[in-house]
Amino acid sequence: MLNKYTFGWKEWVLLPNLNTSAILAKLDTGARTSSLHTVHEKVFLKDGVKWIRFCIALDSDEKRTAIAEAPLLETRNVTNSGGQTEERFVIETKLCIGSWQNIAEVTLTRRRGMKCQMLIGRSALSGLAIIDPEHTFLHPLIECE
Repeated sequence: MLNKYTFGWKEWVLLPNLNTSAILAKLDTGARTSSLHTVHEKVFLKDGVKWIRFCIALDSDEKRTAIAEAPLLETRNVTNSGGQTEERFVIETKLCIGSWQNIAEVTLTRRRGMKCQMLIGRSALSGLAIIDPEHTFLHPLIECE
């Protein structure tokens, strides 16, 4: 049997490809895709490829932000937890929680008012992790490459 990481239902996540500080994330097996709280998204061409520039909200009231860029994978209709379907930009980025690392698809959306600026869905965790809903912050914040 493959060794799996055990995470609490909340963890600090690093996104090294997006050059940002730690982001508070909720690990949510009820969500298929991961999502990140962003504002001011702008699609542009870079060497003939679609990219997206956006501000990552580092807190729920958007007072602290970090500007990031990533290749745009696609736009996708996603049904949110309230049952509303919305079109979202989709990127791929590395996620790091403690010493665990994985590449995941992440949708860009508004999570204003939510306690966690990122939601990590089951696609990023499937086969690799176990979520212990009784605990939070089981992994120390470790820089990743």
